[in-house]
Amino acid sequence: MKIRYSFLVLVLCLISAINVFAQSNRRVSGSVIDSTKTAVEGANIKIIAGNDTLQTTTNEKGYFSFSKIKSTSFTLSISSMGYNSFSANYNFGDSKSLELNAIELKFAGNMLKEVEIKSKPNPIRIMQDTVEYNAAAYQVLEGDNVADLIKQFPGLEVDDEYNVKTMGKDMVKLRVDGKDFFTSNVKDFISKLPAAIVAKIQVIDDFGDEANFTGIKIGEPTKMLNIVTKPGMNKGKFGNSGLSGGTNNQLSANASMNFWNGTRQSNGFVNGGTFNNGAGDSKNIGLSATHADKIGKFLNGGGGYNFSNNNSANNNEQAVETVNP
Repeated sequence: MKIRYSFLVLVLCLISAINVFAQSNRRVSGSVIDSTKTAVEGANIKIIAGNDTLQTTTNEKGYFSFSKIKSTSFTLSISSMGYNSFSANYNFGDSKSLELNAIELKFAGNMLKEVEIKSKPNPIRIMQDTVEYNAAAYQVLEGDNVADLIKQFPGLEVDDEYNVKTMGKDMVKLRVDGKDFFTSNVKDFISKLPAAIVAKIQVIDDFGDEANFTGIKIGEPTKMLNIVTKPGMNKGKFGNSGLSGGTNNQLSANASMNFWNGTRQSNGFVNGGTFNNGAGDSKNIGLSATHADKIGKFLNGGGGYNFSNNNSANNNEQAVETVNP
């Protein structure tokens, strides 16, 4: 009888232990994706259930699973480089297994951006008859004009009147993108237009049009400035005006305006004045305008208009009008 009682107690204890073990053997599984619905491989998964801490990582499909969880509730934490961390609390309830919906990680806003390493451009390139300065190798501040850029070039000098010299010689001819510019006044261009449009500046030994055609270079070359503009920035407008006065009712004024857009170039100039030569007031006014553009692939065209009027003190008036096709 005593043996039977002991056996019964043993069976009851065994059943109780099996029941406790079964209740503590809970399982949880799930998957991790990003905002593009792509599986996140290698994410760190941690579960804190009561006094127990369990850890694993996701596989190539973003899947993870835990078993032998004793507590009925747990905290799940997920972390992965490049993503914001995730944490949430869960409860098994009456279930022994919990399959979580796909957990989406958000991309971190402070991810390291791609770093592009650029080598510093070569500031000067010397060719046969040309010295070329790369504008990208020099500092250009907002509001700088072309003259401010040229002042940084070794071998070039710019004075207060915007005259440019190289090796003691004046720069007397100007081209833009290899084409003759409507103004040969170098200082008008470099003092008015912004440095931001410039890609390169070339100082060229110019032996004249005949030498360029035949290849035979004779005599002393003149120094020519060729401005190479950045793509899409070969356009602009600039001008100036002046007013002066003196004794004997002397007064004069002038203004000019230049427009430039690729091969299309237009400019206008107006001046006028009055003075007293002792016999009375004399007045004069002048007006001129020119326009040039490329016609077709190999042909350039243009025209000009000039008008002047002089009214002398003895009321003699002379007007001259000229149209240049």
